[in-house]
Amino acid sequence: MMNIKASFFIHKQLTRVCTFSLASLFLLLFSVQPAFAQCPTGMVSLWSFEEETGASTFIDEIGSNDAQPLSSAPEQVEGRVGFAQFFSSGQGVMIPADQTITWSYNESFAIEYWMKMRNNGTTKNQVIVGLASSADSSQLWVGVDTDKNARFYVRDAGNVANGAKGTSLLNDNQWHHVVAVYDATNYPNSVLKLYVDGVEQDRQTINVQDRSLNFGGVTIYVASGLNGTTQFEYIGAVDEIAFYDAVPNAGTILEHYNNGLAGTGYCNGIV
Repeated sequence: MMNIKASFFIHKQLTRVCTFSLASLFLLLFSVQPAFAQCPTGMVSLWSFEEETGASTFIDEIGSNDAQPLSSAPEQVEGRVGFAQFFSSGQGVMIPADQTITWSYNESFAIEYWMKMRNNGTTKNQVIVGLASSADSSQLWVGVDTDKNARFYVRDAGNVANGAKGTSLLNDNQWHHVVAVYDATNYPNSVLKLYVDGVEQDRQTINVQDRSLNFGGVTIYVASGLNGTTQFEYIGAVDEIAFYDAVPNAGTILEHYNNGLAGTGYCNGIV
């Protein structure tokens, strides 16, 4: 029996292609599983955000972390790959706490997405993916800072903050590809890396030997700050959010950017 991920993937393809021949549909039905087998190494969750306006669930096409809107759901808009979600003030998406997403101090991870924002007049940091521990001062977010550059910010349990900062202006109403990497390969000397549009724009080496990040089982928020409020909300469009439990290499990141320009996704060039 076909599982829910396969069923959703077929639905997504049918919404992106106007017509199918019978032979093409047959090939699509029987090529679903191999397609997802070729997602990048280490990718554990993927939200393509193809859902219609007012959706009650946003499917995690790889993992089991389906997301729900907050009190007000975002709006479906044309995306970088297929459709995307546009977040107005007060809108957001919540990814429920899950022990499989730990993002610990001694484990590598990465966050990838496409974003599109206007000069919306906001003077605060705008968090696109964010979370904060309820047990201590640990927090992590990726988004747009007050200079309208990409920002990857990490604060550990010892209340020590570190971050990587992009150089490109992002408030130009164009799609931009952002990847934030926490590389713990040489822990305790971990590295924060920030890529924008396929190019590494910053890296910072940090030492966390005597401190920790406590994110296991913490709710993750999209476009709604660190805790589902409007304090550091993001106003704009988001597409193709992916989480990794490994470090995607620079070549893969550049390939994803170029594929996105052609309207194809992260997994084996899937449209």
